[in-house]
Amino acid sequence: MLEYIRRKCGFASFTQFDLCDESGALMGLFNLPTYAYATAQFEHKKIYYIVVLRTESDRRLSVLPQLNRENKLYEELRIRVKHFLVKCDTSSEGTLIGKVTPPSVTGRTTAKKK
Repeated sequence: MLEYIRRKCGFASFTQFDLCDESGALMGLFNLPTYAYATAQFEHKKIYYIVVLRTESDRRLSVLPQLNRENKLYEELRIRVKHFLVKCDTSSEGTLIGKVTPPSVTGRTTAKKK
């Protein structure tokens, strides 16, 4: 699914992106195990947005929702995602960009039976 999004949006292979919900919470799809279905993380009838995360030369993080900049939701979503990232960085889990674990995955263990 991630490669499908990458191709449809025309992202380069090194572009860091994720999906977020309306509250700005990132899903951390690139952190899922390779055997996990990313679609299992979605809630029925919920809206998700594609967000590009870019580290600038001065180590600042740019959050770029893939919406028209004239859309009033663009700025709101950008602020919500930044707030989510700051909250995650200061939490006891100490998650980082590229290491965001969605709450629905935390604490769940799966083991394959032989």
